[in-house]
Amino acid sequence: GTITFVNQSFLSELGYAERQEVYGRYFWQLAQEKYRDGIEGTFRKVFESRRPLDLFKLVMPGKEGKRMVGEAAVSPVLENGVVTGTKTSIRNITRRAEAEKEQDFQKDFLDSLLQQSPIAIAVVDKSRKLSVVNEAFAKYFGGEQEGTIGQALDAYLSAPGLMSQIYDYMEKRTREPLYLTGQRNRKDGSARDVEIFVQPFFAGSIKYGHLFFFNDISEQRKAEAELVNTTTAHRAVLDTLQDAYFEADAAGYLSYVNQPFVDAVGYTEKEELIGTHFRHLVARSSGIEFLRKFRQLHKTGKSIKTIEIRYWNRKKGEFVSEVVAS
Repeated sequence: GTITFVNQSFLSELGYAERQEVYGRYFWQLAQEKYRDGIEGTFRKVFESRRPLDLFKLVMPGKEGKRMVGEAAVSPVLENGVVTGTKTSIRNITRRAEAEKEQDFQKDFLDSLLQQSPIAIAVVDKSRKLSVVNEAFAKYFGGEQEGTIGQALDAYLSAPGLMSQIYDYMEKRTREPLYLTGQRNRKDGSARDVEIFVQPFFAGSIKYGHLFFFNDISEQRKAEAELVNTTTAHRAVLDTLQDAYFEADAAGYLSYVNQPFVDAVGYTEKEELIGTHFRHLVARSSGIEFLRKFRQLHKTGKSIKTIEIRYWNRKKGEFVSEVVAS
């Protein structure tokens, strides 16, 4: 296994000036330590089998920071049927190996990013089949990753109108993203409200398909429905009060009034007042005090206990009222 000859390229790649620096050394001593036992065993196979070896990779640290990743081809030297040595040619693949390492890192990084994302993500190819899904997607739709690949997207999203919109978007080949909401099917047959983002997916310059993001909005929809019901009930209660009640934004424009308020100022419908500034309903003699108190309320956040203001009923004239505000 001792080196008896090297060419000039071998010396240059590893930073040696003279052949004598490597002559007489075991070849595997020039490789990285963790590979030495393997390379020694590899060369032993040549002597035992008397046959060339398939290409194998080795890493060789040289002098003065030199390092070479090589692809080695080894064949036996035969004399009268006996192996007396080996011939080895080494192709420098350092740049290729570094590029492959970087590529592997990027692939692992992106795969980890995809799989660890809490958002359900899928790639749909040009044949409209699921080609990539992450763990969140499988969990979200109640299935397994392996069993999902190759399935049509239709199996996971309900409502023909929704699928029609998605497929129409995919056919148009637009680069603009698509946003829509609908329902998705779980493996147990239940349906949940879902928010969907779709955009074209390119691998380099080649359009591979479309990238889908799914966000469960069932709880959000439930909360919105409960808010509507609560607000409706709240408004119904306010309309049964005997006292006039109104809500206004920070600028003083009415955003809600109850029926007693409508009656108090001499109007017929709530819609006639919504969007009107409250100052138009206050008599001039109370305007300054009203403005000062409400500015103080917005500045301090403290409720107005009770103030007396004069207001206008457009049919009956001026009246006096006690106002409590928060």
